[in-house]
Amino acid sequence: MKKQHPLSILGLILFLYCLAAATPLSAQTETGYAVFYADYLEGRKTANGEIFSNHQLTCAHKTHPFGTLLKVTRLDNYKSVTVRVNDRGPYGEGLVVDLTKAAAAQLGMLSEGKAYVQVEVVGSSNTNPIPPSLQTAKSPSAIPTEYSSVSTTKVKDPYLIRELPAGLSGYGLQIGAYTNRANAERQLIALQKQGINRLYIKSLPGGQYKLIVASFPTRDAAMQYLQNLKQQYFVEGFPVNLSKWP
Repeated sequence: MKKQHPLSILGLILFLYCLAAATPLSAQTETGYAVFYADYLEGRKTANGEIFSNHQLTCAHKTHPFGTLLKVTRLDNYKSVTVRVNDRGPYGEGLVVDLTKAAAAQLGMLSEGKAYVQVEVVGSSNTNPIPPSLQTAKSPSAIPTEYSSVSTTKVKDPYLIRELPAGLSGYGLQIGAYTNRANAERQLIALQKQGINRLYIKSLPGGQYKLIVASFPTRDAAMQYLQNLKQQYFVEGFPVNLSKWP
């Protein structure tokens, strides 16, 4: 039997290594269903230790390294979004990626709950992609005049963590509820970074902490602003009568 020369084996190994290195990242694709995160996970830690935010373009994937950038394309309408892996999952049958609401909105899948997608590796990064809503400055005309005093101008450091003043009248928007004040503060700062101002924390007996946008002269004004938050920031909430709080 002819003995294989060591240099031939080494050459084969080098050839296979170079072939693998030359394979473009975009060739790493898979298909399956995308879903998106539930609201109650807001402010919790992801698998890589970051604080989860439904307003960022991030995702969970079972195997790709943290920091991998994935292009997710919905295969029935060909809408796509690029997200960064910072969590693990999803683990249901046929599921390939778990998206934030901001990413799911780009695919138009918030009403369906899941969509059939192609997932393609396009690179890696230490920072999250910028949501389209933040790539250009907001137009002042997007804010109805009756609550134009509630600004969406981006706040500079340091970020303000304020307790809701006592004795306010009118209405506010409750956009979060927490049993841990630190989680409430993290979410307040995350929303300020998105450009949402007039945010307060309302501390209630029993260790409850409400995240409030305030204040509005009428319930209708609060509801109109809530629609603006939903469309631009994917923020959910409901109006509260501030005069009923101590």
